[in-house]
Parts: sequence; C-alpha cells; structure tokens
Amino acid sequence: MSSSMKRHSWESVLTCCDSFKGTLTACNAGLALERAFRCVEKGGSARAEVVHCPMSDGGAGLLDSLFFPSHSALSSPYIFTRVDVPTAGTTDSCDSAPAPLVLGPLGEPLNYSGGEYRPHFACDVANRVVVVEMAVASGLPMIPEAKRNPLRTTSYGVGQIIKYAVEYVAREHRRKDGPGADGGVTVFLGIGGSATNDGGLGALQALGVEMLVKAKDGGSEPLTTPFTGGDLERLTGARLTPAFRQMFFCAAGGSRTAPYCKEVRLIGDVANPLVGPDGATAIFGPQKCDSAWEKTHRERVLSRLEHGMLNASAAIVQSNLHGGKASEDNMKQRVEALRHTPGGGGAGGMSGFFRYVVGAKWMTGTDVVAELLDLPAKLQRCDCMITGEGSFDEQTIRFNKTLGRLLQMVVVENMRRQSVGQKLLGDVVVICGRTAYRDAEQVRRLLHEQMREKKEYKDAALAAAIPRVHLLSLTPHHFPVSEALGNAGVCVEERMRRFLAGEEERYAGKAPAAVPAAAKIRAHL
Repeated sequence: MSSSMKRHSWESVLTCCDSFKGTLTACNAGLALERAFRCVEKGGSARAEVVHCPMSDGGAGLLDSLFFPSHSALSSPYIFTRVDVPTAGTTDSCDSAPAPLVLGPLGEPLNYSGGEYRPHFACDVANRVVVVEMAVASGLPMIPEAKRNPLRTTSYGVGQIIKYAVEYVAREHRRKDGPGADGGVTVFLGIGGSATNDGGLGALQALGVEMLVKAKDGGSEPLTTPFTGGDLERLTGARLTPAFRQMFFCAAGGSRTAPYCKEVRLIGDVANPLVGPDGATAIFGPQKCDSAWEKTHRERVLSRLEHGMLNASAAIVQSNLHGGKASEDNMKQRVEALRHTPGGGGAGGMSGFFRYVVGAKWMTGTDVVAELLDLPAKLQRCDCMITGEGSFDEQTIRFNKTLGRLLQMVVVENMRRQSVGQKLLGDVVVICGRTAYRDAEQVRRLLHEQMREKKEYKDAALAAAIPRVHLLSLTPHHFPVSEALGNAGVCVEERMRRFLAGEEERYAGKAPAAVPAAAKIRAHL
C-alpha cells in the first residue's frame, strides 16, 4: 500500500457523491473513486472496504441511486425493485387493469407498442412504499432544445405513474397478505429536473382533479386535454372526483382495502416560493425555454406563466376543495401561503400545489435519500467519507445543498461517537469539478458556523466533531475544463489516485500535462 494510504489508514471508505451535472452520474462517480483505490493498492496486501451510497437531490438519477447494488454487507431498510409500466393496454397480471398510455412532457405517448422507452418507478411491496422520479415522465432532457416551451409542457404523465404505482403495490400487497390487506401506500416523489411549469396541475388532473377553464361563452367548462403551463391563465376552478378522494382521503370514509396514498413526500432541494422574483417561473422558467428565443419573446412567455400562477393559485384556493366554511380573510391567507411559502416553487410549482391539495410534505432531497438508503448506519461503519459534485461553492454549505448536508451529517455522527467514546470519523474528501473555496480550512470554518447557528451543540464539542477536509478540484490546476467536462469519470479517478499516491505537488498547476495521463487511463478501461 502507498505511503499516502498508510498515512490515512482508512479501513472502510464511504463514497457519497452527487452527480456531476451533465457529465458524470453519482453511481459512476463512486465507481471511479473505487477504481482509484484499487489502482493504488496494487501489490499491497491490505484493501480498504469501499461502500457506495450514491446521492441525489430528488432529480434525475434518484432511481439509479436506489437501484445501485451495495458493495458491502450493509443494506437499506428498504428493498427496492424496479417496475416498468407495461405497454399501454396490456396488463402485468390477470387481476390488474390495462396499463395507461403514459404521456411525456409534450403530451407524446411513452409506453406505446413497439417503443423502446418504458416509464418506471421503484417500489418495496413489503413496506408499501413507492418512489417516483418526475424526470422519468416530464424531464427536461426528454425535450429537444428547439421544442422547449413551458406553455406547452405538462406533468400529466407523472400523475399517471403515481396512480399506476400505488395500485400496483396495493395489489401486490393484497396478493401476499389477503383481500383484507390495507391498500395504503407511501409515495416519495422526486421533483427535480422537470421540463414543466404547470404547477403540477397536470399530474393532479391525471390523479382525478377535474380542472375547470374559461369557456368561449364566458363561463367555465371541464378541461378535456392534459393541463399545460398555458392553461394556468385559463383556470377558473377545480373539483375533486370520487376517485381522487378515495386515492388521497380514504380515511374520511373511503375503503382502506382499495389503493390509496397514506402520505406523499416531495423530494427536492428548491426552497423558492411559487411566485415572485425568486419564484418558480422567474428562477427556473428560463432554462425550460428554447435558448434560441429572442429575449422579448422569452420574457413574454415567462410573464404569461407568472400571471397564470397568480390566477391558478387564487382559483384553486377559491374552489374550497376540502370543504368547510372560510371567511374572506382566511381565503386570502391561504392564497398568500400557497404563493409565498418557501419550497412551493419546486418542479415548476408542483411542490406548492401538491402541498396545498393533497397535504404533501416537502423534504430536502439529501435527507430523504439518506433515509431510504440508511446513510446514518453506513456512516457509523466508516472512517472516511468521500463526496463530490460538479460545482462546490459557498451556496453548497450555506443553503444546505447535497454536499453541505452530507458534511453536516458527518458532524452529527461524530457528535454521537463523542458521546459513546468512539473514534471519530476523521476525514472527508470532497472531489469536485470546480470550487469557489480558497482551501479546506475555509470549508471547515463555514461548516462550523453553519452548525453553530442551530444552537443544538456545545461549541467545544462541535469544534472537535468537525472532520479534516481534503478538497480536490479537477480544474483549473489538474485538468483543463474541456477534459474535465468530456471525460469526467476518468478525471475523477485520476485526481483521486494522485491524492492517494501522494502526487499532489507533482501535478498541481500542470493541467495540460494531465491530459495524456487521463488518456492513458481511459485506454485501459
């Protein structure tokens, strides 16, 4: 084993990378790090155990994290299985209804006969849990750049997958435990990476909310097409169908043996409100438009969407979907809460309307994925955590982004170890495409300040619980940007290998010379 490996003396290493957006998945980042360890260990007798726990903020890659095979004896409290929605009109068993024709973000069919793409979800039948990734049915990468227009996109397909997934798990559970088994299912919904700005009303429509829009005669009429962002400004009200009430409010008189949602948990890291200068449309709307649009046209589209959100939020509240008497002041308070509560702007407003209509709970993506993969138990077994993402900047820690939350979890684990007299988790390695931090000490200082604000720990104990941080950036000193973007996996592996082998000074500041080294590794993959 190299002198660097001996110096660190890591016996168990936990990789917890997020994706390097657009260049490297979280799963492949972890595998690249493990290859670096195995390369340095060649010829030595000792091998560090490398445990993988790929992370996600709730966007694209969430399901891949859940399906990633464990490389250790540790396992998640859930056993997830991938389930593909069958071809439309077919069934997966003799007692199931034909599968729906799931629609994509532009209303295009996804699971048609002869097509290769299959919408899918994760489920644990024994625990009656499903995990749906919004990006599977309404993801931005599903739309070619020239066709991106948030006035025309819909989240309808997401609602179709949720409905199918709940019915699937309830049916499988009933098959196992008998016809009297409870049909309640908990739904985790990853709401990142969306192409939509329809407030999630398309998904709610697919789940049984009847949307009412302005009719040509000046009145209102039911919308018979999938709800899109362009329908926000036309919305006049909504009604809950019996099917929707059974699915979400069965406790109020519905059958508990029929499929229903016990709880919906939204997974995301967007704290923006529904409307306003920091709202869904203003902040995330531009990236959902065709980049070739002229500025005036884009601003006109975004203005329509913002006014549409204001109209739709008022229309939904005034529909008084949950019944009961409410004063005019109370109605105004509800509208303001829907519009301005933090977190309501996730997935083009889906988080705001789902919270209001179905009582969904919004949770930060890292915390939920950590729960699903039992990250706290994995942290208890390791003496080094390696994490990474594309960009590691001051927002990461201050606004509890994925890596920031992971660093906090390490501190919490060290506080636990302190209380029982165990050896601390001493090292955290952060590998990233680029960083805005000057050095590792700045990271430790900001982490300490962030944890102190919670006022839950004594300062002396907290300071001792902050781990050593090793900050490894791919650019600009080790690889040119073009190489880091084009061959991220190779660069991550090589950067980690250099660190483990103690070759930091040899390569620092020599980015052009790093290209042949990366190419050499790539040739052996």
